[in-house]
Amino acid sequence: MKKKIGFIDLFIDEWHANNYPEMIAKGPKGDRFEIAYAWEEAPAPGKRPLKQWCADFGVAPCASLEEVVEKSDCLCVLAPANPEVHERLAFLPL
Repeated sequence: MKKKIGFIDLFIDEWHANNYPEMIAKGPKGDRFEIAYAWEEAPAPGKRPLKQWCADFGVAPCASLEEVVEKSDCLCVLAPANPEVHERLAFLPL
């Protein structure tokens, strides 16, 4: 059974979240891990909202930060364009 990775992001439709699923799937441990859940704090204007991003990537959207933390085996806190939010977004997962 694959380990379930959850993405936590300020807004999900960004380079890292768009490219990591394929990179993980094709990587040396792709048979052991998968992006399974995602949560975003707020969609960015002009970007795909969480439900659309999840549908495009075959990932289950989570309604809350607590839900993605509870369901996931491991987590990625993203928000690369907004590093000032990392501590706040990582507080509960840590």
